[in-house]
Amino acid sequence: NDFFEITPNRIIHVDREPLMGRMKRRDASLDRIQNISSDFPDPISRVFKYGHVTLETAGEQGKFELQFVRHPDKVRAEISKRQQAFEQRKMQREAQRRQQELLSWFAIYDNLKGGAASAPPGPARP
Repeated sequence: NDFFEITPNRIIHVDREPLMGRMKRRDASLDRIQNISSDFPDPISRVFKYGHVTLETAGEQGKFELQFVRHPDKVRAEISKRQQAFEQRKMQREAQRRQQELLSWFAIYDNLKGGAASAPPGPARP
């Protein structure tokens, strides 16, 4: 009844109660995940390749536990890969922002420098 979704920016875990139909939704930004671990709770789950993936997050989200996930090692690796891609996109956006800021500063400097050079001389002071 439970499911999780990994988007380019977030991980979403929805826990549905089987009888009551209530849903509990938790999500966290990929940059808030501090630790990811996976394990097989017993030998039978290892044979059938079902296990648990635990995500520890910073802040109020706390710990996410995805239980009885097929191929937990692959899920852990995919989350890590998405985290790295998220960080890469974040760094690229920051570099573009800095580049635009520098171009803006240079344009202002050129305007000020050009304006000072072409301005008529002021009155002579005694």
